[in-house]
Amino acid sequence: MTEEHSAQESSLLDQALVGVDVLVRRDERPARQLTQQLAALAGPHLHFRLITSPVASAHAGGELTGLSPYWRCRFVSVAVRAPVLASPEPGLHFADVLALLQRLAEEQVYVIKTEHLYRTSGKQAFFPDPGREYKHSNQPLSDGK
Repeated sequence: MTEEHSAQESSLLDQALVGVDVLVRRDERPARQLTQQLAALAGPHLHFRLITSPVASAHAGGELTGLSPYWRCRFVSVAVRAPVLASPEPGLHFADVLALLQRLAEEQVYVIKTEHLYRTSGKQAFFPDPGREYKHSNQPLSDGK
Protein backbone atom coordinates (compact mmCIF):
# COMPACT_ATOMS: atom_id res chain seq x y z
CA MET A 1 0.00 0.00 0.00
CA THR A 2 1.44 3.36 -1.00
CA GLU A 3 1.63 6.32 1.37
CA GLU A 4 -0.77 8.29 -0.87
CA HIS A 5 -3.32 5.46 -0.90
CA SER A 6 -3.10 5.15 2.89
CA ALA A 7 -3.72 8.90 3.32
CA GLN A 8 -6.77 8.73 1.01
CA GLU A 9 -8.16 5.75 2.91
CA SER A 10 -7.62 7.54 6.22
CA SER A 11 -9.50 10.64 5.03
CA LEU A 12 -12.39 8.47 3.79
CA LEU A 13 -12.68 6.95 7.24
CA ASP A 14 -12.93 10.46 8.67
CA GLN A 15 -16.10 11.30 6.70
CA ALA A 16 -19.28 12.26 8.52
CA LEU A 17 -22.72 12.53 6.92
CA VAL A 18 -24.12 15.95 7.86
CA GLY A 19 -27.05 16.39 5.48
CA VAL A 20 -28.66 15.75 2.14
CA ASP A 21 -29.77 17.77 -0.85
CA VAL A 22 -32.98 16.30 -2.25
CA LEU A 23 -33.91 17.33 -5.77
CA VAL A 24 -37.68 17.25 -6.19
CA ARG A 25 -39.82 17.79 -9.26
CA ARG A 26 -41.36 21.25 -9.53
CA ASP A 27 -45.14 21.15 -9.65
CA GLU A 28 -47.98 23.67 -9.31
CA ARG A 29 -47.36 24.23 -5.58
CA PRO A 30 -45.99 27.66 -4.67
CA ALA A 31 -42.52 27.66 -3.04
CA ARG A 32 -43.95 28.81 0.30
CA GLN A 33 -46.34 25.85 0.48
CA LEU A 34 -43.59 23.38 -0.44
CA THR A 35 -41.16 24.82 2.14
CA GLN A 36 -43.79 24.44 4.87
CA GLN A 37 -44.45 20.86 3.82
CA LEU A 38 -40.73 20.02 3.70
CA ALA A 39 -40.11 21.53 7.14
CA ALA A 40 -42.94 19.42 8.57
CA LEU A 41 -41.51 16.25 6.94
CA ALA A 42 -37.90 16.79 8.06
CA GLY A 43 -38.27 14.46 11.04
CA PRO A 44 -36.43 14.27 14.35
CA HIS A 45 -32.85 14.10 13.03
CA LEU A 46 -32.98 16.57 10.14
CA HIS A 47 -33.67 20.27 9.84
CA PHE A 48 -35.04 21.70 6.58
CA ARG A 49 -32.58 24.47 5.74
CA LEU A 50 -33.57 25.91 2.36
CA ILE A 51 -34.97 25.40 -1.09
CA THR A 52 -33.24 26.70 -4.21
CA SER A 53 -33.90 26.66 -7.92
CA PRO A 54 -31.90 27.71 -10.94
CA VAL A 55 -33.59 30.71 -12.52
CA ALA A 56 -33.41 29.25 -16.01
CA SER A 57 -32.44 26.06 -17.74
CA ALA A 58 -31.25 25.59 -21.31
CA HIS A 59 -31.23 22.93 -24.00
CA ALA A 60 -27.90 21.78 -25.40
CA GLY A 61 -28.31 24.30 -28.22
CA GLY A 62 -28.32 27.14 -25.67
CA GLU A 63 -32.02 28.01 -25.97
CA LEU A 64 -33.41 29.16 -22.61
CA THR A 65 -36.47 27.20 -21.55
CA GLY A 66 -37.53 29.07 -18.41
CA LEU A 67 -37.53 27.83 -14.85
CA SER A 68 -35.73 24.66 -13.92
CA PRO A 69 -38.03 21.63 -13.63
CA TYR A 70 -36.82 20.89 -10.09
CA TRP A 71 -36.19 22.33 -6.64
CA ARG A 72 -33.02 21.60 -4.63
CA CYS A 73 -34.08 21.09 -1.00
CA ARG A 74 -31.36 21.05 1.66
CA PHE A 75 -31.75 19.17 4.91
CA VAL A 76 -28.99 19.18 7.54
CA SER A 77 -28.48 17.23 10.72
CA VAL A 78 -30.09 18.92 13.74
CA ALA A 79 -26.62 18.69 15.32
CA VAL A 80 -25.21 21.01 12.62
CA ARG A 81 -27.93 23.63 12.21
CA ALA A 82 -25.42 26.43 12.79
CA PRO A 83 -24.69 28.43 9.61
CA VAL A 84 -21.12 27.13 9.35
CA LEU A 85 -22.01 23.50 10.14
CA ALA A 86 -19.43 23.51 12.94
CA SER A 87 -20.68 20.78 15.29
CA PRO A 88 -18.04 18.10 15.91
CA GLU A 89 -20.66 15.31 16.08
CA PRO A 90 -23.13 15.30 13.17
CA GLY A 91 -25.24 12.46 14.56
CA LEU A 92 -26.78 11.66 11.16
CA HIS A 93 -27.03 8.17 9.74
CA PHE A 94 -27.95 6.93 6.26
CA ALA A 95 -31.12 5.45 7.76
CA ASP A 96 -32.21 9.02 8.64
CA VAL A 97 -31.94 9.98 4.96
CA LEU A 98 -33.90 6.89 3.91
CA ALA A 99 -36.62 7.71 6.47
CA LEU A 100 -36.85 11.25 5.06
CA LEU A 101 -37.22 9.88 1.51
CA GLN A 102 -39.96 7.55 2.73
CA ARG A 103 -41.87 10.47 4.31
CA LEU A 104 -41.51 12.50 1.10
CA ALA A 105 -42.80 9.61 -1.01
CA GLU A 106 -45.79 9.11 1.30
CA GLU A 107 -46.74 12.77 0.77
CA GLN A 108 -46.34 12.59 -3.03
CA VAL A 109 -43.20 14.74 -3.15
CA TYR A 110 -41.53 13.37 -6.30
CA VAL A 111 -37.81 12.84 -5.62
CA ILE A 112 -35.54 13.05 -8.66
CA LYS A 113 -32.24 12.35 -6.90
CA THR A 114 -30.26 12.96 -3.72
CA GLU A 115 -26.79 14.33 -3.02
CA HIS A 116 -25.31 13.48 0.37
CA LEU A 117 -23.47 16.21 2.25
CA TYR A 118 -20.31 15.17 4.09
CA ARG A 119 -17.72 16.66 6.36
CA THR A 120 -14.27 15.18 5.71
CA SER A 121 -11.48 15.56 8.26
CA GLY A 122 -13.65 18.09 10.08
CA LYS A 123 -14.11 20.30 6.99
CA GLN A 124 -17.25 20.87 4.92
CA ALA A 125 -16.89 18.84 1.69
CA PHE A 126 -19.80 20.37 -0.27
CA PHE A 127 -20.87 23.71 -1.64
CA PRO A 128 -22.60 25.99 0.85
CA ASP A 129 -26.27 26.84 0.25
CA PRO A 130 -26.23 26.87 -3.58
CA GLY A 131 -28.26 28.93 -6.00
CA ARG A 132 -31.20 31.18 -5.42
CA GLU A 133 -32.37 30.78 -1.83
CA TYR A 134 -35.86 30.44 -0.44
CA LYS A 135 -35.18 30.00 3.26
CA HIS A 136 -37.78 28.50 5.55
CA SER A 137 -38.70 31.39 7.84
CA ASN A 138 -41.48 33.84 8.53
CA GLN A 139 -40.21 36.14 5.78
CA PRO A 140 -42.25 36.36 2.55
CA LEU A 141 -40.98 34.12 -0.22
CA SER A 142 -41.00 34.56 -3.94
CA ASP A 143 -42.44 31.66 -5.91
CA GLY A 144 -39.80 32.11 -8.59
CA LYS A 145 -42.45 32.86 -11.19
